[in-house]
Amino acid sequence: MAYQRSQVLEALQDLLDVFKQAAGSKDQDTNTLNQEELKQLIQSQLPFLITAKFEGCFDDFFKCMECEKGSNVDFREFMCLLATIVMCQ
Repeated sequence: MAYQRSQVLEALQDLLDVFKQAAGSKDQDTNTLNQEELKQLIQSQLPFLITAKFEGCFDDFFKCMECEKGSNVDFREFMCLLATIVMCQ
């Protein structure tokens, strides 16, 4: 019997593909997004977030991330960010 992929699995794979493409855009590391890569991903994929307060909020978010684990965002952290964005809409 052939296995059919669910909508959720397809959506997660699409998110992972977008993440890896963006993560490798400025360097060869496709496992994490640096600040510039994350900002470009948000601007291209989530343009509704770009408001007058975006710069300050983005900088605050990245400062918070740097306090915890360094200057890059991994896929798990990226997914937490997306979940937060969805819940705030």
